[in-house]
Amino acid sequence: MKDQIQFSDSLIIQFAKACVAILISAFIVSIFSSLGIPLYIINIVLIVSILIAAAIFSGNAIVPYTHNVGLIFSIEALSAFGLFGIVGAVFAFGHDGFAIMIGIAAGIVFSLLLVAPRLSEISISSLPDFFVVRYGSSTLRILTLSVTALVCVLFVAAQLVACGLIAVQIFNFDPLVGIFFGAVFIFILALPLRITVLSKAQLFMALLVFLGGLVVCTLLLAGTTNIIVPHFAYGGLISDAHAAETLLGLNSQSAYPNGNSGYLGTLALISCLAVGTAVMPHMLRRVFAQGSGAISVNVLRTGLIFFVVLATALPALGVLARVEFLALFSHAKNTLPLDAIPPSMLVGAEICGDALDTVASACAAKGYNNSIPISALSVAPESMLLVLPTLVAASDWLLALLSLAGLSVAILAGVAAVHSFALSLTSHTLPGEAPQITGIVIVTVTSIAGVVAATSNVGLIHLAAWAYSLIGATLVGPLVLGLWWQRTNAYGALSGFVVGFGLTAIYIFYSHWGLDLQAGSGDEARWLGLSSLMAGAFGIVFSVITTVLVSFVGPKPKPSQLAFLQPNKDLSTTVPEVLE
Repeated sequence: MKDQIQFSDSLIIQFAKACVAILISAFIVSIFSSLGIPLYIINIVLIVSILIAAAIFSGNAIVPYTHNVGLIFSIEALSAFGLFGIVGAVFAFGHDGFAIMIGIAAGIVFSLLLVAPRLSEISISSLPDFFVVRYGSSTLRILTLSVTALVCVLFVAAQLVACGLIAVQIFNFDPLVGIFFGAVFIFILALPLRITVLSKAQLFMALLVFLGGLVVCTLLLAGTTNIIVPHFAYGGLISDAHAAETLLGLNSQSAYPNGNSGYLGTLALISCLAVGTAVMPHMLRRVFAQGSGAISVNVLRTGLIFFVVLATALPALGVLARVEFLALFSHAKNTLPLDAIPPSMLVGAEICGDALDTVASACAAKGYNNSIPISALSVAPESMLLVLPTLVAASDWLLALLSLAGLSVAILAGVAAVHSFALSLTSHTLPGEAPQITGIVIVTVTSIAGVVAATSNVGLIHLAAWAYSLIGATLVGPLVLGLWWQRTNAYGALSGFVVGFGLTAIYIFYSHWGLDLQAGSGDEARWLGLSSLMAGAFGIVFSVITTVLVSFVGPKPKPSQLAFLQPNKDLSTTVPEVLE
């Protein structure tokens, strides 16, 4: 039964509150800076104050208006992977970096057209329950929960890695500090929530990301290009980047689309992200919560608009970061003295393919005398959004706002993922036991994700891309074909499920670590030149093929398994009957 909880604030009022909060934060930073208080202390005060306020109001519900849900949906779809990944990918790969933004947007459209209208009409509360109703199989439900748990850990780990990056680059803390506090705030914000209730905390944090991201884009680009609309700054900056690369004698990363990964690689990444976004469990949670196909479509449509407005402003920051990065070496004639390199740029960087212990020792080991040639230095793409304010000498307030937006998007996406998984796991427990089990699940999953983030030495782009590939390849056949093709049976769904997941998981290990499970050792293999970021491309294709072939060979589904095709039919009692 849907919650009918009323809250009078409209989105316009919430926008006004967020704008006032941003202005107050600017005033506080200005006052503290004039008193000589270090920037990291100012950031800590601001972030802790806002997150504590969010935690206090996290139990206060708001009515799920379409625009409220749509805004939160868009920020959950963006996540730290989109915010840091779009900027980093455009910085590293030029036009090809648009694949992340296009992939996520295409996934929302995919869900809007093929998943949400049909799935939202079913009176069930979670994705695993769909497989019980559609195929009459408790085995598929257990397998779905298992894969969802793995994907949730990878996705939340990516958000926590982003928190660690902010701790290092903004506060000069150990990344473990950022990972720890990110996990703590995910605990605090996730525990009070329910599936059909939005909280003031979620809406405020989503507005902080949306408005803060646009403000950061506008001010950073206006100060260097004199263009006040960030969406229009990309073209001129691309030309500047191409000119700088030509001056330094580099192969252009920016002049031509598909010049780096090729058409196949770009298409594969877009496909993996699109399918993964469309079937990602915490994204589908918003669909289940609406109880109406029309409302779900409106939520996704509104979310797509918010996502496009923010995401299309980010690529210009990636190109600006590349222009400023190349300018450092242009002024130094291709070789940059060590003391001229911003320390934040060296977080996760490599020299000649080797990770840095200290930059001085790394340079000495490679025979460089207190300087680095541009051809030897590789910086971590996901760190460039946080490095950019330093490169352009931005104000302390802008750096503080960027760190607030980065932490908010990471925590908001992490909360959505762990809470969605906990609800799926406890959808058929006794009402009195559900809150306790939900709390245990949230703490356990977030803790495991924290361990992965702290010990895996894998960047947030890889962790998130693997999550999208795994969930997309696993569920595209059983879910999408199950929604639209009546001939899909339990045998076909199970076969497609196993083939999609197995092939994708094997390719991730094979292409990233190799047979010796050691990244960079030289025994890694890539089919058709595709990296582990596109691992789901093979799984998606073979999952669909396997599901179709086995369904044709196997028996036709029972009429009771096709009852979901009847709009608004209450199937809530079907799940426990099958499980029994």
